[in-house]
Amino acid sequence: MKALRLGVTTQTPLIRFGNEPYALVPNIGVHGRAIQIQQGQFDLSPGGVSRMVLQSLREWHRRGFLREAHWFSLQPSGPENVSLPEYGIDVHHLRLPDADMKRYARVKEKLWADIHGLESPPFDTEDFRFYARYNWTTGDAVMARAPDLDAVYVHDFQLLQVGAMVGLTAPSVLRWHVPFHREKIPAYTRNFIVRLMEDFDGVIVSTRRDLQNLTNSGFRGTVLQQYPHTDLQDWPTPSKEDVAAFEAKAGLDPDTPVVLCVARMDPIKRHDVLLRAMARIRHKHPEAVAVFVGNGSFSANPKAGLGLGKATLWREKLEEQTRELGLQGNVVFTGWVPDRIVTAAYQRASVLVLPSDIEGFGLTTYEAWAYRKPAVISSGCGSAEIVQDGLSGYTFEPEDDQQLANHLDHLLSKREFAERMGEAGNMALQNYTVKTAAPRIFDFIQDAIARSRRR
Repeated sequence: MKALRLGVTTQTPLIRFGNEPYALVPNIGVHGRAIQIQQGQFDLSPGGVSRMVLQSLREWHRRGFLREAHWFSLQPSGPENVSLPEYGIDVHHLRLPDADMKRYARVKEKLWADIHGLESPPFDTEDFRFYARYNWTTGDAVMARAPDLDAVYVHDFQLLQVGAMVGLTAPSVLRWHVPFHREKIPAYTRNFIVRLMEDFDGVIVSTRRDLQNLTNSGFRGTVLQQYPHTDLQDWPTPSKEDVAAFEAKAGLDPDTPVVLCVARMDPIKRHDVLLRAMARIRHKHPEAVAVFVGNGSFSANPKAGLGLGKATLWREKLEEQTRELGLQGNVVFTGWVPDRIVTAAYQRASVLVLPSDIEGFGLTTYEAWAYRKPAVISSGCGSAEIVQDGLSGYTFEPEDDQQLANHLDHLLSKREFAERMGEAGNMALQNYTVKTAAPRIFDFIQDAIARSRRR
């Protein structure tokens, strides 16, 4: 099997930089989760898409499938290029002028709202200009490398136009991470998405729901349904010191029951439903604490991202709701924490909740299972497809805080049952690791290369 040279595109960068000044050191290697660059530091990005892409590349590199990868993403700060030779990855950071970045950010949010069935104003010519400008910035950078690439692996709705832009210079595969609900997306946006998807040599969707909806929307290309994956090496057993640090940050006693929610601050995540459920069970479980881990995404970061403010506004609304429900002693918002503290949060959790209205998948289901914790997942999440209700987890209808409260009450009241459910989830997780999924994705990319050559 020939080892491939891949171009990879994501909006969210693989690397996040610290606040200290940096000085680039040639041939930086990855050892653990953080790498020192003289005075400064960078971490592997905590974003779900970039983490999963890195897992695939690492596995392909380990198996000898990957010769080299060139990863293109937006990064307003930090050096233009960083080499990660341990994985055969060269990271290329793309910039847009500040004014263009702001316009693109607004357009991206409008498209995101349409995809998720939220109200948003129709697109106009200026919107498409700035969306296309970002796609062209990425497409041009990819084409500069195209003679050295066997294929381009494009990720998500932000970069839909790259398939057409790259054209015949290299075969391209799109990985669609967000939900595709035919009935939720306005017809003009749905048709726009489907047409652009057909410019790729292959499309990968996450769930059976998305596959059915895409097929029913008239998609005429080649599509693979592949559940997202995780890599268990990313979720090691935390140290006692890290667990103590998490408890100190959250103000928890060692025996406090923890209802954990790991999700960016975004209204679509519906943290408010969990708050209402906590109010329902407070009289029976007064000692239980809901811990919300997460801040804004790359889109919300004012210094190193797109600078959208919805994360701050949503957290302020949740804090106000917490006060109105009288839950000040039962709710903690940690904001962003490093991975080692996230692992400690999972280790300490009694149960993981993902209450999103709609979610492409929801990788925190895997992460809870990695630590043998029961997961309670909204049926709007793609990961609900792999939860065996009552065995490896519970599902509930979006916005139904009473149903969620019933599940939480049952799990907090019956600790041994909760432990068995977490063990069942851990067993199920073995079917969704990168070792299982990465070869199938690689084969699909190879098939796309062959189809492109035949054309």
